[in-house]
Amino acid sequence: MDLVTLLDGAFLIGLEDSAAIHYRGNDVYAVVDGADLQLISDRGNDVPIAVARSIEAWTERIWYYRSCFFSIPIAVEEEYGEEAPKVCSRLIRKRFDAIPSIRDLVAAELSDEPALTSPRRQVIPDEVKMFVWKRDEGRCVKCGTNEKLEFDHIIPVAMGGSDTARNLQLLCESCNRRKGSSL
Repeated sequence: MDLVTLLDGAFLIGLEDSAAIHYRGNDVYAVVDGADLQLISDRGNDVPIAVARSIEAWTERIWYYRSCFFSIPIAVEEEYGEEAPKVCSRLIRKRFDAIPSIRDLVAAELSDEPALTSPRRQVIPDEVKMFVWKRDEGRCVKCGTNEKLEFDHIIPVAMGGSDTARNLQLLCESCNRRKGSSL
C-alpha cells in the first residue's frame, strides 16, 4: 500500500482567482488559490506540485502531476521537513508510473485469465498507523477506551477500501466486532 492516493476522477473548476477540486461527489474537495493555479500552468505537468489541503480532512495535501490529482498525508511533510517536497515528488512519480495505461486495461479485459475475486490484504504502513494513532489519540473512536485497540478500515478492504489514514480508525476489539464488515 502506497502513501500516495490517486484521486481518480477529480477535476478542477476554475473561479475568478481560485479553483475548486471536485472529487467523489464533494462540491469542494479542496480549494486551489490563484498562485498555485499559476504554478500549474507555468510548470505544466513535469513536476509534482503541492496545490491544496483537503477541506474534508485537513490531514492530506493535494498534489497535481501530469493532469492527475494525488493526496499524501500531511504527516509525511511533517516527518521529512525541508526534504518533504523531494520525498513527495518521488512518491507521486512512483504512484503515477504504477497507473495502468489504456493499453494495459484493454489487454486485461481481453485476457482469458479470470479476474481476482477478492483484494489481497496488505500490511498497513507504519507511518499511516502512527498518524492514525496520533489523530485518534490512542483511543477507540466509538467508546473511548484505550484497551485492545485495532486499526479498522472504515470502508472494508473487501469492498474496495484502502489503507490510507482517511479510511482507517482506531476501534477496540469489542466495537470492531460489532461493526463487522459493514459500512
